[in-house]
Amino acid sequence: EMESALTNLHQQVSGVLTISAPMSFAAKHLGKLLVDFQRQYPEVKIDLKLTDRKVDIVEEGIDIALRIGQLKSSALIAKRLTSIRIAICASPDYLKKKGTPQTPRELYGHTYLKYSYADNAMLFAQFGKEGHDIKLRNTINCNNGDLLVDAAICGGGIAIQPTFIAGEALSSGKLQEILSAYAPAPVGLYAVYAHRKFLASKVRSFIDFISDYYGEVPYWDRNE
Repeated sequence: EMESALTNLHQQVSGVLTISAPMSFAAKHLGKLLVDFQRQYPEVKIDLKLTDRKVDIVEEGIDIALRIGQLKSSALIAKRLTSIRIAICASPDYLKKKGTPQTPRELYGHTYLKYSYADNAMLFAQFGKEGHDIKLRNTINCNNGDLLVDAAICGGGIAIQPTFIAGEALSSGKLQEILSAYAPAPVGLYAVYAHRKFLASKVRSFIDFISDYYGEVPYWDRNE
């Protein structure tokens, strides 16, 4: 609090800002934002830590964590930044060989490329009663969405991935979206930080900067 008060007193945003962010999202969509932010606040140094696991921002000394999904209630403050759309997709070659499912029941026997941290109950909830009997053959289980999208492009199976990863392949035709009427409900991208009476100016400045950066419909969906 003393550091924050002194920094604000001098009206200069500076110091090391420690950010935790999901690996694929950061690699594809965070670089330009960080450069733009530092052009406006050149005295701020960024310490970026990439991981898809849920970090304890207090214990691990994280100023801001970017998180994707449905957030549970906690003592942390969460600022919603944009909407994240999720697509069910596969390569045209795979669908030609295995058939294009028109209903969830037709997924029976298909190969599922599973993201390790995905909640299958949540992903398949939109299938309703039809989802109870679905049996997917899970051949690859991975904690990185980029690899799963690449595997889907190569004909390895069906992936359920956010469009910030799969959007480029969908727009180029390397992947084809299926069962769009049954796609998981969009989730949010959030900036999460600890509640403090005095919020360091570097943290407040970054929150203000990123709040409207992507917009409600982010550019990767506008260009899809």
